[in-house]
Amino acid sequence: HHLLWLRQCIDYFINDALYNNDDERYRARILAGCLLSIALISLLTSISISFIYEGAPNNYIGITLSAFIAVLYISLLAMLKITGKTQILAHGFSIPLYLSLIISSFVAGGAEATSSQIMYLLPVMMFFTSGINTGLLWGAIVLVTQITIYSMYWSGYPFAQHMNPQQVVEQSLVHFIVTLTGLVAIAWIYERANKRLIRERDTRDKDNVSLARNDYLTGLTNRSTFFTKLEHQIAAAKRQKLSLHILIIDINNLHHINQLHGYHEADIILKSFSLRLQKQAEFTIRSRLYGKRFALCTLSDAPAFPEAIKKSLQQAINKPYTIGHQIVSMQYSISAFSHLPNITAEQIMLEAEQNIETPNA
Repeated sequence: HHLLWLRQCIDYFINDALYNNDDERYRARILAGCLLSIALISLLTSISISFIYEGAPNNYIGITLSAFIAVLYISLLAMLKITGKTQILAHGFSIPLYLSLIISSFVAGGAEATSSQIMYLLPVMMFFTSGINTGLLWGAIVLVTQITIYSMYWSGYPFAQHMNPQQVVEQSLVHFIVTLTGLVAIAWIYERANKRLIRERDTRDKDNVSLARNDYLTGLTNRSTFFTKLEHQIAAAKRQKLSLHILIIDINNLHHINQLHGYHEADIILKSFSLRLQKQAEFTIRSRLYGKRFALCTLSDAPAFPEAIKKSLQQAINKPYTIGHQIVSMQYSISAFSHLPNITAEQIMLEAEQNIETPNA
């Protein structure tokens, strides 16, 4: 939370609508973080070169290259926000930096120019933004480049040398800090993006589990979950030698409410009705079987359905329902069914649904 501002900066350049899945958004966040980090590092490098190498010949080359990278990466960030083309822009990140480091190496002394170590950032960044194959490709490019530069040095190639020993040491320190900072930034961005992806997936998985088990509108368990829980209740009733009691409620005038008041208002009535069912703590299962039919289940040692529980439920659902300032009449059929737990859930529900009583006002 101490670096919330940085995450907000990264997320500013991510347009979720441009990506098809979480993996693409995850890679785009890493690319945005890398572009933002290297743009900042390049800007600081340009400023530091202007002070460290003040008066040195050709110091404008390093300043210009660093400033160019900073401006280019800010432009790539804008393109990422507009297009979302992670793969293309990742190469747009790597190629200019690679070329600028090659130029810097040859201008500043070849193998003695430690600016080439910044190239180590490229395969790491490409690995996280474009996958293993692209990361390995850039790893090979960097390796071959370094071997080539050292081979040229050992063969006696006359690299230009515009720095004295003190400046070489100073350059080594600056580029070491730049490389280390870049690697740490990429690792940090990867870790944060990975954790965020895991949180998003966990949240979505929980939502999917909830949608699979519960009715979307009312929040009550759905028909399939009702039968699963009913099997558990049957097993519990057998163990405890109890009777199984099921209450089935049909809303008879739901179609009329839909036509008279509209589906949105009817959904509000259904939610209110379901909330009253949820508050009936005496029932162990409260479900919406389908559109207008609801089922509740409880266990007790009484052979018949407890009238006190049934009466308490009727008092709750008989209270007025309102749409705006208008009172809506609820007409329903209710069936109380009791059975010993000696048959399957399907058989019990089949018998229970065949005993729907006459409508109540």
